[in-house]
Amino acid sequence: MAPVSERTAAAATLEGDAAAATLERAVALRRIPGLEDLDPDLLTTLAARTELRRHAAGRSLAGRALAAIHLVLEGRVLESRGRGAERSVERGGLVGDLGALFEESGPFRAFAAVESVTLALPLEDLIDLCEEHFGLLVAVMRAAARAALASGRREGTHGAAPRARGGLELGDRILALAANPLFAEVAVHTLGRIAADAKPRALAAGDALWSEGDAAGCLVTILDGSLACRDARGGFEVGPGALLGLLEALAGVPRSSAASAATAVSALVLESSALLDAMEDDSDLAVDVLAALVRSLSPARSDAP
Repeated sequence: MAPVSERTAAAATLEGDAAAATLERAVALRRIPGLEDLDPDLLTTLAARTELRRHAAGRSLAGRALAAIHLVLEGRVLESRGRGAERSVERGGLVGDLGALFEESGPFRAFAAVESVTLALPLEDLIDLCEEHFGLLVAVMRAAARAALASGRREGTHGAAPRARGGLELGDRILALAANPLFAEVAVHTLGRIAADAKPRALAAGDALWSEGDAAGCLVTILDGSLACRDARGGFEVGPGALLGLLEALAGVPRSSAASAATAVSALVLESSALLDAMEDDSDLAVDVLAALVRSLSPARSDAP
């Protein structure tokens, strides 16, 4: 173990008295994308649940399921998710994700490439706090959405539901939303409220839905037809059942792609603020949406050891 004088200032300070350590941990947690604007009191509450952990070179951070999110303060950690997929995480980076809590991450390993120090946040503590503090839950969803976008996840290309049929009366809108995995477990009365807020939208072939750089204030469920999207990596299409715009709306970032109707399109548009209002009034919905978001973003399961 290197002497204190050779450790990073962050790791050394975090070993101080309880009050000072909690404050320093709160400052460290603010590095996590999505938590930078969290209310200071909530951030301090979250920091009090963290643990400072030291890992010798070659030692595993956890078993097959990572039961905590680790913020790397010192050193370097390697994480892998089966089939040889591996990435190196250095100071300021995060190891692990919420998928472990919902058993959606598949085989997962993380070990210290060199002697390392991490700030660990147990996932069960995180979810308990999310249920108690809606502001924290929103921040966690924002962080998850930003991480997904940073990893190259494209909007609307996951979680497609069956083609929605029928008209656009309230009952039809409820059925259309219920067909999407995001809303599959939502109580009927809550789903009815969301459906009432959703507005039907019709696009003729060639009509623009939004442009790259637009503010992301809504999400769109495609009922019929297909949308042509174009981002920095090229073009792609999404069709019936796809939910488009959720990640950017939750992340609070501008649209990263342009979207227009490839064919005549029938869709439902839901303002992200309406979804957040519904979640704030229904904590079960909030946790269900977080779980569905995590499941839709988690890497595919692998049977690899």
